[in-house]
Amino acid sequence: MRPWIVLTGLFALSIAAALFARPADRPVDGARFEPEDTIPGPVEPSDWFYRQRAFPAGRIDQAAFVRAQRQSAAMKAGGPTWTFAGPTNVGGRVTSLAVESFDVFYAGTGSGGLFKTTDGGQTYAPVGDGAFSLSIGDVALDPEDAQTVWVGTGEANGGGGSLTYGGSGVYRSRDGGATWQARGLEATGTIGRIVVDPTDGDRVWVAAAGTLFDTDPSRGVFRTTDGGDSWTRTLAVDDSTGAIDLAVNPRAPDTLYAATWTRQRRPDDRSYGGPGSGVWRSADGGASWTQLANGLPSGSLGRIGLAVAASRPNVVYAVVTDVMGSTIGTYRTTDGGDSWTSLPGADTVSFGWWFGQIRVDPTDWRRVWTPWLDLYRSTTAGGSWQYQSGSMHVDHHALWIDPKDPSRMIAGNDGGVYRTTSGTSASVAWTKSPGGFPATQFYTVEMDASAPERLYGGTQDNGTNRTLTGALDDWTRIFGGDGHYVLVDPTNNQYVYASYQYGNLFRSSNGGLSFSSARPPGVARANWSAPVAFDPADPATLYYGGARVWKSTNRGVSWTAISPDLTGGPGAGSLVYGTLTTIGVSDSGRLWAGTDDGRVWTSATGASWTDVSAGLPERWVTRVTPHPTDPYGAVATLSGFRWGEAAALVYATDDGGATWTPIGGALPDAPANDVLFDAADPDRLFLATDVGMFWSADAGATWQGLGSGLPMVPVTDLDIEGRSLVAATYGRGLYRLDLDAITTSTEGAPAAPSVRLAVAPNPARAATDLTVTLPAPAVGSVRVFDLRGREALTLPMRALPAGESAVRLDLSALAPGAYLVRLDTPTGAASARLAVVR
Repeated sequence: MRPWIVLTGLFALSIAAALFARPADRPVDGARFEPEDTIPGPVEPSDWFYRQRAFPAGRIDQAAFVRAQRQSAAMKAGGPTWTFAGPTNVGGRVTSLAVESFDVFYAGTGSGGLFKTTDGGQTYAPVGDGAFSLSIGDVALDPEDAQTVWVGTGEANGGGGSLTYGGSGVYRSRDGGATWQARGLEATGTIGRIVVDPTDGDRVWVAAAGTLFDTDPSRGVFRTTDGGDSWTRTLAVDDSTGAIDLAVNPRAPDTLYAATWTRQRRPDDRSYGGPGSGVWRSADGGASWTQLANGLPSGSLGRIGLAVAASRPNVVYAVVTDVMGSTIGTYRTTDGGDSWTSLPGADTVSFGWWFGQIRVDPTDWRRVWTPWLDLYRSTTAGGSWQYQSGSMHVDHHALWIDPKDPSRMIAGNDGGVYRTTSGTSASVAWTKSPGGFPATQFYTVEMDASAPERLYGGTQDNGTNRTLTGALDDWTRIFGGDGHYVLVDPTNNQYVYASYQYGNLFRSSNGGLSFSSARPPGVARANWSAPVAFDPADPATLYYGGARVWKSTNRGVSWTAISPDLTGGPGAGSLVYGTLTTIGVSDSGRLWAGTDDGRVWTSATGASWTDVSAGLPERWVTRVTPHPTDPYGAVATLSGFRWGEAAALVYATDDGGATWTPIGGALPDAPANDVLFDAADPDRLFLATDVGMFWSADAGATWQGLGSGLPMVPVTDLDIEGRSLVAATYGRGLYRLDLDAITTSTEGAPAAPSVRLAVAPNPARAATDLTVTLPAPAVGSVRVFDLRGREALTLPMRALPAGESAVRLDLSALAPGAYLVRLDTPTGAASARLAVVR
């Protein structure tokens, strides 16, 4: 347990309302808990996720993120190995299924990559790690060769954290997922469907939905006739309308149907439909398209799902939503799309942009399924519908029906993979895939200090979970909603604190068996992931962040506000804004707070607060972690990107925030999410970012990739107990690392810097001397940055000898203040702090 820094989630959630649509599974003081009065709008999670990474530019630097992934991979240097810590029995969001047989199939996930099972789901193995983006839009097999697998990256569903970065294009494997080749369409952002011609494996169609939070021309229907060597966009509507679904006539594959979808999202402006949405048909293999209308709704429409009845291909079904996501209706054509008949709709919900699916039994055109919030079936060609979800998790995105035996089916939803052998029975019984796969999206992790094998974590759409043994497969949910932070009292683990969105905090005094509300009364607004932290000197004292800091001295029973509003106000738009995002408490009692509008505050006692943001670039603050021994020291991490500035996303202070020094300038340009000190050696730092884990042995002067065996997946939260470090990932569960192994592993430890830089005198007035140490002669440059990352002074390139040499630095042009001096050479770089006084 980490008492001196708050645990907050950093990644977007799926649809919270979906989880609450079924009875909750946790008691609260003996009663069932159903927080329906606080259910947020279903589009808000990904808005929150996007906003912190887009702030203040208003958009994501996708090119920088791709470069950051490559740099992160290059910085990995072996060393100690991360060990997967579970869970395998919780699951995660499945976006697509590609099935060879009832026992051999692939499951694509929202942000955890692609998994394959060859034993009916008893075990799964990741395939494609390191080859492509781990956000999967669709997976498809070549009908003539099941060893040929096509993957479209970038989840196209209209919510969820994986949407921010999208995908990296289309990939193909010819050996059952062992090796992969990039096949183009890198700019498509998200992919809704891949269809392979059942008679020609080189002819493939892709429904590209495009980037959710921006407009671009790389959307529509794309076709290749040469296995992906080249692509042609054959259906294009406009730069806000992509293709979301495709269906082919299996007997006459020149006949295809496509659904287009107009969508555009901004944090304060969202549109899930428009006049470009519609149903289209091609009779020439996708070379040209005609929009269908006779009997279908017209005007501005939302997401549309399509399915062709394989047993009678002139029968096609469509489910159509409006611009808000509510179902307009289900439609059927029996003449290949010339005319359509409206059918009674299944009991769907009002966010069809998250599902938009319909399936037909390949052996019976009258047996139709709608994978939606719940799963419904019609045996009367859409005339009536029956609930068939059984005990499955909600939020369905994928469904396969065995063409040889339609009683055998496989379903994929936000809880994982389920199978049944009773798909044609009056009541369908589903069994969760016993092996599970490590695709759980964690926001936070917490170790029980009294029993470090016990791990807790808040997860996307799967609540707050824990293991009491440290095993991979015995995790249980102790609290519902989209789980955010969870804290366990380090002195008495009967006191457990858990929360769901917008700071709805609950406390347990019986080890998590039941919970009661602990949210401070009168909180005007709270972040989607509102921070809470223990006082390390007395865990009965907690701090809570809304727009102000609140304090409780009786384990959350009562609260007192101890600060004014520390933000710039609530802002405009529907998303809650102007809130605290992190609280840190030092051993000395000094408090730190960060906000979503780029402010950092500190207080020695909580009685008065000082804004210490001046030395930091304007970014969403993700953490302020107090130094474990220096009462004036802290490290701050920031979200967002540099956008061409020299600004870092990790900063340190040793004077209570009066000055900040960038210590992450050499790190990849990607959001930094959390940072921890090694209590055994406070110069050692461990950093979680959107592109993996890093560590420093010298207080941030140099950085190295941390360990091996951790997938290239965002790391959202960290915790240390004893010599064990646990990382929460968004899409691949939890991983654990032995910190002592870093010391004993020469391969994993950063090498002593071969390039060194010292500054004296320091502080300095008119000039100072730089002492440069190089292992060999080199040409070097010296630049001076202010603490907002702006270049303030540059010396011309010069030849520098091996060993020590001196460089005179004229400071007359610099204003008084704190600066960072950086030396760059082909063999390495070094930096040092400089204070200019007058």
